[in-house]
Amino acid sequence: MRVAPEATGAIRVGDLGEAAHYQARRRHARWLLDAEVSLGRVRGLVLNASAGGLRVAVDERLPEGHVELLVTTEVTARRQRAVVVWQKQLPDGWLCGLRFEAPSVSFQSPEHFIAAA
Repeated sequence: MRVAPEATGAIRVGDLGEAAHYQARRRHARWLLDAEVSLGRVRGLVLNASAGGLRVAVDERLPEGHVELLVTTEVTARRQRAVVVWQKQLPDGWLCGLRFEAPSVSFQSPEHFIAAA
């Protein structure tokens, strides 16, 4: 017997749209962060943040594995340990995903980031 998705409360991917489905799979909500990031001698920009990690744009490939990073805004700076989980080369640099070694309350939302200053 086949059960209709509506009967189970499930939502089909097509009903949500691809972008909504992708976001629904995430553990932590993403938010925009206007900040610079330093990873040793490599510098770049933070594109978005979450309690689980960062998406950054840098000029050169990052070292594999664990990194110490410093995220700086106009009002505060945060140090965090992370793991480089993916990198994609673009014509003008690299796009990278960094996962924090432990979820960070400071990066949970813009309010938490500013309040923790």
